[in-house]
Amino acid sequence: MRNFVAPNCGPTAFAIAVGATVEKVMQAYADKFNKGPKWQGRSSVYELVKLGPTFGVKIETDKFKGTLKKFVEQEALAGRRYIVRVGNHIVCVADGKVSDNHGSDVLHKWSAKRVSHVFWIKQELKAAA
Repeated sequence: MRNFVAPNCGPTAFAIAVGATVEKVMQAYADKFNKGPKWQGRSSVYELVKLGPTFGVKIETDKFKGTLKKFVEQEALAGRRYIVRVGNHIVCVADGKVSDNHGSDVLHKWSAKRVSHVFWIKQELKAAA
């Protein structure tokens, strides 16, 4: 995964969760939500959920209150991929690892942050982009 310095944590977390490239996700996001040429990747979790079918996945909302560390250690199910918002940042959680646009296994950096939104990849749809 390429290490981006742009504010594109959402597209990066989404790309990791659905198994796509960040570049492809950013292009699809820009096309779907009419982002201009100066757009660097700032996104909302709700728009990312709407992008799911474009990449052949259905994304569901989950409820959780607590820190990212608690979510990863006590709530996240093995084999399930999550898109999680902590503060103003979006990460991917999969198999005990937290990944974002700065790299993988970054739980230590965000562990004390409160989780505000949790989404998980519920199913693979037949028509993928």
